[in-house]
Amino acid sequence: MPAASRRIRWDPPVPDPQRALVQAYTRLILQHAQVDGIRTAVIASFPTRDLRLVEILPADAPPEEARLRVELYDRLCGRSVESVACADLQEAEAATKQLMTDPGNDRPSARPLVLAPIRPATGSAGEEGVRVEAGGRLVAVLVRLSAECRGEDLAGGWHLEAGFDPCVPDEDRVFATLEEAEAWFCRRLAERN
Repeated sequence: MPAASRRIRWDPPVPDPQRALVQAYTRLILQHAQVDGIRTAVIASFPTRDLRLVEILPADAPPEEARLRVELYDRLCGRSVESVACADLQEAEAATKQLMTDPGNDRPSARPLVLAPIRPATGSAGEEGVRVEAGGRLVAVLVRLSAECRGEDLAGGWHLEAGFDPCVPDEDRVFATLEEAEAWFCRRLAERN
């Protein structure tokens, strides 16, 4: 067993919701609104998602009419997967706590890996990829398969294009979903600890 000083902590602490919200709101009010009147600040980042504070100010409306939302944004999909309208910062705090503690929302304690979208230049038909990091280290690269690359039965699956210690595959690996891939990586990393 490694010495305590050399152990890697795979379970990062969940940020304090109130403090994270206040910091995000401070960043938000210092921003210039986009052309559509929207300002956005990240409250907390999780492996594949961001919890964001969004302020919407309709065109030609006074600042008092700005509307707040707390949204869970999926970086892999490039869209909001859950959004809560808030009348004020107190409601935004409640929404932040709710979205941070829901186990289905990619909490750091539930998902110790960082899966970030990339555009691989593999020379294959796969155009979509994911970089997998653990403890600040690159451990793997996944590429989404197309039907022309591996056939209809594997289309949409995720191929482990490259794995680095301790995530070197013992055989050619294709995962049906990113969740399946993530579970495999977690098992491999746990075996190493």
